[in-house]
Amino acid sequence: MVSMFMFIPIWVLFPMMSASLGEDKLINALTWVELALQIILYVIMDMGFSSAFIYVRASAPNAYSLGVTNGLAQTGVSIARAIGPASATSLFALSVQISRGAHTKPGLAFRWLGANLVYEIFILISVGAVIAVRRLPEKLELSKANEEVDVNGNEL
Repeated sequence: MVSMFMFIPIWVLFPMMSASLGEDKLINALTWVELALQIILYVIMDMGFSSAFIYVRASAPNAYSLGVTNGLAQTGVSIARAIGPASATSLFALSVQISRGAHTKPGLAFRWLGANLVYEIFILISVGAVIAVRRLPEKLELSKANEEVDVNGNEL
């Protein structure tokens, strides 16, 4: 859960770094501190990804279906990796258009929120992921996946 939670401050730091640049758009000490913090958060986040494979292995009812379970998990990841970059790029382009005033709506608040739309959506997705991860069991039983089975799924 800690790993998934790290995404929230990671996404929050992007607009903060942009705002800390100031009018001259020069990198200052605050920007470097924010970047260092973001890298530390990335490292903490990456440490938790190995646990995803443990959950996939534990979700297999027996050793015979372990390949199918892993294949379904990898298919889901592949779909997300195919859709993700295009969606993120489109959201970022929309955010840039809003920040430059292409979509004229009254008020500075709309333009600031619209300029950071991509990060706001990613934060919402991250909050949803944290809620989903909280539903996972804390302790796993791997014994089912370690059982020997024949081609029909019967225990040997």
